[in-house]
Amino acid sequence: MYFALPIILGNLFQQLYSLTDAVIVGRFVNLNALAAIGGTGWVRWAILGVCMDCTMGFGIVASRRIGAGDRTGFKEVVAAGIEFVLAAGLSLTLLSCLSLDFVLHLLHIPENIYEDARLYLWYASVSIPVGLIYNMACAFLRAAGNSKGPFAAVVLSAILNVALDLYFIVDLHWGVCGAARATLISQTAAAVLVLFLTVRQEPFRTTRNSWKWNPRILRETSALWIPMLFNSIAISAGGVIVQRYINSCGAIVAAGIDAGEKIYCLLETVEKAVCSAISVFVGQNLGAMKMVRIRKGMKSMTVFAFLFAAWLALVLLVFGDSLIGLFLNKNQDPADLKEAYRAARVYLNVQCVSIFFMVPMHFYRGAVQALGHAVYPMIAAFLQIAARWLTVALLVPALGMVGMCLPDGVAALASLPVVVIPYFVFMRRMERE
Repeated sequence: MYFALPIILGNLFQQLYSLTDAVIVGRFVNLNALAAIGGTGWVRWAILGVCMDCTMGFGIVASRRIGAGDRTGFKEVVAAGIEFVLAAGLSLTLLSCLSLDFVLHLLHIPENIYEDARLYLWYASVSIPVGLIYNMACAFLRAAGNSKGPFAAVVLSAILNVALDLYFIVDLHWGVCGAARATLISQTAAAVLVLFLTVRQEPFRTTRNSWKWNPRILRETSALWIPMLFNSIAISAGGVIVQRYINSCGAIVAAGIDAGEKIYCLLETVEKAVCSAISVFVGQNLGAMKMVRIRKGMKSMTVFAFLFAAWLALVLLVFGDSLIGLFLNKNQDPADLKEAYRAARVYLNVQCVSIFFMVPMHFYRGAVQALGHAVYPMIAAFLQIAARWLTVALLVPALGMVGMCLPDGVAALASLPVVVIPYFVFMRRMERE
């Protein structure tokens, strides 16, 4: 639990990137600018998801080496991770930049916000190498038992992002471009700091032998990050289906739902942070063959996160109106403000219930991945695509705005058995063995 706390706080600060962009753009520019940032949200989620899931695979393998006391093996995983970052960073950035217009047309981005959306997504694309470096370094630090270093890096980065957002948007009037530049600079600062923390520690100092071709590590890491990669792609594909429909409803509705999504990210942050901690915790104890400790750790972190999520849901229900107001410029047309506010309020109300399906889904998905069975989260991701598509096709026409906000909860509920049941099955099997 103490190991997870810095990850939770760090992820909360990391959410300040997109939250600050949305608040300052919404307050000091206009709703169209807010919609330009929110309209590409699922694509940017896919970029972040690829960075986190791929690096998490290396982090799980590294944590197993630490749990088994294999420092030489840990250095070999670090070297393989560096090679992966170099290769993936270049190829993913090139692919993302070349497909910008195709993606924007696929999302049905309205013409009046198209250029701003394209600009923001371009900056997100060129930041992929930075994101990979940051997440890989954090994964290795956490595998070695250091969750405070990544927390310090993200706090510094979040503070820098707020300051740059205010300067670029309020003082220089750069609008969406200013928000994108502030985020890129802040992420780069965080990546530099975690790199500095890794090179100072002995376990990360590789030798010439660490860089030798090692098919075993390649197979072990690939067995984790390839299914995770398909997992992120599948989840984001389902999200694109929903985002495409939301964007077709116009910039005002898209801006309102984006405001609700940014607020809800504070809830989702707790789940993802504890999920990251669970993956490392399970990986370390699996390497040491301490199965009872895995069960106890899963139980304590699940109880903690459920209680914390319930508290945050209550806060958003009580103070949601004030939080939504942070994103909306009062000088906008009153009818537009009313429509945007309604969309944000409905989204928050629905997601405050959905989180109680997402918590166990994310937790047990992370645990199953760390146990070495990443195929089940991948199956769950494809179930989520079907659930989101069916929700948009069947529930949106019947329920309107409420139906537009249901896909995430329905997707989590549909995929929950696919990750919970395998966890208990594999735990019992390994305990018997």
